[in-house]
Amino acid sequence: MDKKINCALSNSNNLRRITKLSKPSKPIKPTRKSRARGFTMVELLITLGIVGIASTLAFSSMTSLMGDSNSEDFTRTLAKTVNFSRVQSVSTGQTVTLCTVVDGICANDWTQDITIFVDAGNNRTLGTNTVLRIVEAV
Repeated sequence: MDKKINCALSNSNNLRRITKLSKPSKPIKPTRKSRARGFTMVELLITLGIVGIASTLAFSSMTSLMGDSNSEDFTRTLAKTVNFSRVQSVSTGQTVTLCTVVDGICANDWTQDITIFVDAGNNRTLGTNTVLRIVEAV
């Protein structure tokens, strides 16, 4: 029985301590630093400037990469076209001409489309010859 009384007394003492600690004292006033949140206008403008400069640099290097890729693609296409005309000539035993055609005649204007055709008369004119492939100019 003595144990139960001691336990009850110690529990009531703990309860008094808890109530003494939980009583609020004066309300805490927020300090100036804890109220100020966010960024200043100067910080935002500096950040936007840095992001703008970084994106400009990234965009300029990206366009140069795209230009290199386009020229490499055209070089590959041209190599495939030359190989195609060679294979056609060997397999058919006929003259196959690869050139740019202006008004039905081979020209030296390589800004035009490249035409591959069977040149039966070996005269470098399109005429009634069979067109095998046309490669668009870049």
